Formats: sequence, structure tokens, C-alpha cells
Amino acid sequence: MIQMCLWGNATDLSLLTHLAPSDIEHLQAVGKGAQQARAAFILKDDQEAVWEYIKTLVGPGGRCDFVLDNAGFELFTDFVFADFLVTYTPYFSKIVFHPKLFPWFVSDVTPADFETTIVSLLSTTFFPEISTRSPESAAHLEKMVKRWQSHLEQGTFILSTNINKIDDQKVDGAELCKFWTGPWPYWNMKERSSQLWGWLHTSDLVIFKGDLNYRKLTGDVKWPVSTRFATSLGPLAGSFPLLSLRTNKADVAVDIPQEVADDLDARGEKWRVSGKYALVSFEPRS
Repeated sequence: MIQMCLWGNATDLSLLTHLAPSDIEHLQAVGKGAQQARAAFILKDDQEAVWEYIKTLVGPGGRCDFVLDNAGFELFTDFVFADFLVTYTPYFSKIVFHPKLFPWFVSDVTPADFETTIVSLLSTTFFPEISTRSPESAAHLEKMVKRWQSHLEQGTFILSTNINKIDDQKVDGAELCKFWTGPWPYWNMKERSSQLWGWLHTSDLVIFKGDLNYRKLTGDVKWPVSTRFATSLGPLAGSFPLLSLRTNKADVAVDIPQEVADDLDARGEKWRVSGKYALVSFEPRS
């Protein structure tokens, strides 16, 4: 599930303008075979570490926060992973999704994108070929998305803009979201948005999706590749259990053995920016 959610980030609308529909279909393949084939492209892989951590949680009642990246297929995979956590594991009972109030890049999830996704997936005209070619798949999709809709109605899923209270104090969820499009690295979260930091500090797991979030987590600094992930997080390290799922689309990358990076460079791989390679980086609460 982690890897499915990770590779959802490869479907970045701003990078797909040159691809044919068949290329996009291949990119969106998330089956077992596709995941096994892509495993070699994960240069930092903390999947086992994060699952070992999750299994230590005393559920139910845990909360997971998703700091979102792209709308479209990636958001779909975020919903699938979130649903798995609350429906098929005993560790979480609430998922909070953090959108941006406006797109930093063209396809960033906004509150409107979030709400439209559910409506679109339940529309019989959104995927008309599924109903005609595979009624069974259409039925499975409808059942799953209606469950997501129920999660939203019951408060199991919540959009962070709808948060109105933290520790019995009134808050404005939209104000919390402003930090995501501010000019600061996430190093400055505690001082620049203390309520947001306080909210995430109480989370059992915070998942940061995508390249922009990774860049802001690490200060957008071109660290030596062997730099520890915790070091690159600066003062944010240890504030809350943090999982970053990112396909590489910018120069910054850490916690990769120097010899691995040197080999990729020697082979002429555009591994830092192509979206072909990925990082799964976990840092626990200290």
C-alpha cells in the first residue's frame, strides 16, 4: 500500500504533457508485478521501518495526517491508502487530509479538488467505459468510493480546512493551511504556524506526499546525498512521526549511499529529476 501511494506521485499532471495515453496507463499501474519491477528504483526505502512503527500503535483511535500533493490519480491513491489504514488495520480511526488553499504548482490539491474527486468517481459518466467493459470493476469502485463518502460524513475522513477546534480552543482550519503555501521551509513550522505544528505533534503518523513537500521538509538545500534524513529536517526532526513519499523531480535528495548516486551519475541517469526514481523516508518521533 505504501508503494502504491508512493508511485501515485509519479502521475504529476505538469510532467505528463508529452506522454501518450498508453504511457500514462503504464505509469499508473499499481499491481503486484508493477510494484516488484519498480522496487529497484526506490533509492531510500523505509517501508519496513514505518510498518514496524505502525504495529506499535495501540488502536483504535489513532490519527494519520496526509499532507497532499497532486490532484487526479495521486489523490485517488491517497484515498485508497487512507481507506486501507482505517478499514483494514486496527491502528487508525481518523484521517486528516491537508490541501493547499491555492495551487503552488498546477495540479496541487485544493479543497475544491478534494470534494470534486468523490463526486466524479461516483458519476456514471466519469468512467463510462468501465460500466460497459467491466461491470464488476464498476461495482467495486462504487462500493469503495461510497465507503469514502461515508468516512467523510462520519468524520473518519476530514479535510483540514474543516478543523475548528484544537484542545478545546477554536481554530480556523483555513488559517492552518496557509502555511503550506508560505515562503518558509518546514523547518520554521513551529515558530511560523504554532497551531499547525501543535496539531501535527499530536498525530500518530504524518505522511508528506510528493516532491514540493520533500523540498520544503529538507529546506530545498542541495545536501550531500549521504546526509541523514533527520539532519536535513533540521528542527522539525522528531516533532512527530514523519513519512515522506516522493518521486524525484528536483535536485535535493538525501539518505542515499554515495556509491549508489555515483553509479547512477556515471550511467547518465537523470535520477534526481526524472520521476523514475523514488524515496520512502521515515523519521520517528523523538
